[in-house]
Amino acid sequence: MVIIAKCESKDNRSNWYGYVESRLITLQKDLEKDGQIILPHLWPINYDSVDAIGNAQRLWLIGLKCRAAFELDLTNQITFFLNSGELLKLKY
Repeated sequence: MVIIAKCESKDNRSNWYGYVESRLITLQKDLEKDGQIILPHLWPINYDSVDAIGNAQRLWLIGLKCRAAFELDLTNQITFFLNSGELLKLKY
């Protein structure tokens, strides 16, 4: 799973990324509660880049080890992640 956080303001960049990282840790704990996922692993290294219009963005990776081949539905976990702290509405 790839999570991308974009930041338009250089002044708030470190605060914004720190906030997103704290929410990712909560997401990882939520994924651990899922019966089909054995091990969700937040990769300890993040990747900085620039989007097509020049805004800074940071990428995080979460690896998922699952019990068996099946269709994985993470809709509830992702929706909770986005709605907690209203990540979709915050703009830094």
